[in-house]
Amino acid sequence: MFKGEEMQRFTRLQKIFDKKKITAEEVLRKLSPSCEMMFAKCLWKGLSVKCSHLFQQTKTSEGFCCTFNSHVFKNTSIYEKTAHKYSSTPQRLSTCGSTTGLITLINNDVEDYYAAYVPSFGHRIRISNPYQYSDWNAMNILIATRRVHIVAITPQYTAASEEIRELPLSERQCLYPDEKDLIYFKIYNFRSCLVECRMNITREICKCTPHNYLPDNGRDPSVKVCNLLDIPRLAKINGKIRSSVPGLNGKEILGSMSEKYYKDQCGCYPDCTLTLYQAKDSSYTLLRNNSLYSPYLYNGIGIKDHSLMKIYFGNSAGVKSRRQRTYTWYNLLAFYGGILGILMGCSIVCLTQIVYYVLKRIMIYIMGCKIEKNGKKGFLPYTKKYPLFPYTE
Repeated sequence: MFKGEEMQRFTRLQKIFDKKKITAEEVLRKLSPSCEMMFAKCLWKGLSVKCSHLFQQTKTSEGFCCTFNSHVFKNTSIYEKTAHKYSSTPQRLSTCGSTTGLITLINNDVEDYYAAYVPSFGHRIRISNPYQYSDWNAMNILIATRRVHIVAITPQYTAASEEIRELPLSERQCLYPDEKDLIYFKIYNFRSCLVECRMNITREICKCTPHNYLPDNGRDPSVKVCNLLDIPRLAKINGKIRSSVPGLNGKEILGSMSEKYYKDQCGCYPDCTLTLYQAKDSSYTLLRNNSLYSPYLYNGIGIKDHSLMKIYFGNSAGVKSRRQRTYTWYNLLAFYGGILGILMGCSIVCLTQIVYYVLKRIMIYIMGCKIEKNGKKGFLPYTKKYPLFPYTE
């Protein structure tokens, strides 16, 4: 895949990094556009806010991106150094509407484009849970140049009752966020668990860890971070790492039980409680005239290759689903008891009377056999002691 000349270039470049005592991660961070350059103006909850207080540069599967409201990793140096800027917990909205969410004026800087995943100018927006690692499974929305994009979000929440927690894992087939600890991620969720599974597979095969799987500080003395010399090995297993089933390529997925593989090889179970977001995007041409936000967004900025993005909750109500046990022992008792009551007129009192009658007949039969065997009338006093079982000769 990589020719000799290309490997020689990687080797020379890695020697320069080693001599300067810098890492590939530091170089990539400096080459990536900063959040201050990317966002010209920002509004949050209808108020003008510095974009550097809302967005931070974090790691994703595609490299360094500017993220809002992301709380993925456990130990993040950004929060330690700039605690006055970022909230330690996810920010929330108490209302809906296009004027209450996040509004940003994005500088696309088309002259800085050299290579891109999408053959166009603009940005790609990923929408996911604040605690989920942003990878290629997240919802993607393309923001084009000189366009206004209105993104209405609808939350979908799946709750699980405590009755589910009492069931063994083999029966419920899901995990709560506090039931399993991940190596680098704050809270357990299925997507982050698969990311760590991909990381472990890479460690096992390549004997190193790509920097995008590590926290933002990138410091973990227990592992080796992959460098430029490891690129050929990483490229060789790229198909298995990016697969929907980590460790298997397309042909192997078809011949395997994907869900069983998740649980046996990765130890990843679906989430018992889950929050997802569905987005509906609409766009139109960006014009500065007749804009409600002209004094706040466009003041002192010449619109050239910019884009405007509005993200908000489209409705005050979301979609909530509940995961609970379909039947318990008292549900089954009530269900079958009701059927018996309808079809046979049977109840608990009725069953007690039936048991009493059966036992009574058995006792009468036993006592009758004893008296007949002895052929004596001395057993008659038993009729006084037990008046419920009369007997005469």
